[in-house]
Amino acid sequence: MLWPVPLFHSLAHIYCVLSVTAVGATARITEAFDAEELLHTLRAEEFTFLAGVPTMYHYLLDAARDGDLSLPNLRVCLSAGAISTATLRAEFQETFGVPLLDCYGSTETCGLITANWPNGTQVEGSCGLPVPGLTVRIVDPETHESVETGEEGEIWVGGPSLMVGYHNQPEATEAALPRGWYRTGDLGRRDDLGYHTITGRLSELIIRSGENIHPTEVEQVLLRVPGVTDAAVVGSAHPPSARCRSRSSCRPRTASTRTRCSPPAASTWRTSRCRRSCTKSVPYRAPGPGRSSGTRWRRARPGCGR
Repeated sequence: MLWPVPLFHSLAHIYCVLSVTAVGATARITEAFDAEELLHTLRAEEFTFLAGVPTMYHYLLDAARDGDLSLPNLRVCLSAGAISTATLRAEFQETFGVPLLDCYGSTETCGLITANWPNGTQVEGSCGLPVPGLTVRIVDPETHESVETGEEGEIWVGGPSLMVGYHNQPEATEAALPRGWYRTGDLGRRDDLGYHTITGRLSELIIRSGENIHPTEVEQVLLRVPGVTDAAVVGSAHPPSARCRSRSSCRPRTASTRTRCSPPAASTWRTSRCRRSCTKSVPYRAPGPGRSSGTRWRRARPGCGR
């Protein structure tokens, strides 16, 4: 196993420490992430498993464009921290011939909640099936009742791996663990096959004229634009009508990318649902800060929550 992500994250505890110890595997922990050096290490040694976040895999693709694309020993790559896009997964597998599998978890559940399997059904945009031993519910955030299959709700998790609580924070523990279930604060759906898809965060929901808009909806559109490597969206109040609109921050692939949308970007924006949900202007701006775990670090603007 080659491990280029921080050890303080729960994913590292589960995979890089416990799993390696349990099966007698070998793990190499890199000092820091460098795409070219990581590719060189993967080619030079017999690593079969690689874990990372979507942004890391973007950098690996960029680094491999002008070099050797073969990774003869690698069998599977795990993506965590954020759900990777369909474009990234397809391009990665086409380039390296290795499946890129999404999973979903949290520190409070001591690791994974759902995961995609190398030989299982791959549902577009899904983070997979619940891992053995855990039960996942999709509930109405207000009534705490389970919603119908296919409907959006908050993800609740039950099982023996749940945390005991937050240290010296009894009120926060009580709020997070009602009746023995862990409230993740994430919104998602479950399909007929039991596959789960994350749609956003309850605290980051943008409401415009009574319509719920998830930042991830807008980000997925922006990430389909040629030349965009990463994007983040937050809500901001719209003074004339007290409605909310989005503000986006995009990281271009090259320094030559202009500060306004290219024609393909504008076309993608106009034909998407986001056009009627959010602002029509999509400027390229300096990328905002992110977490080392790969999740978005959004700062909600006043007036955009529930």
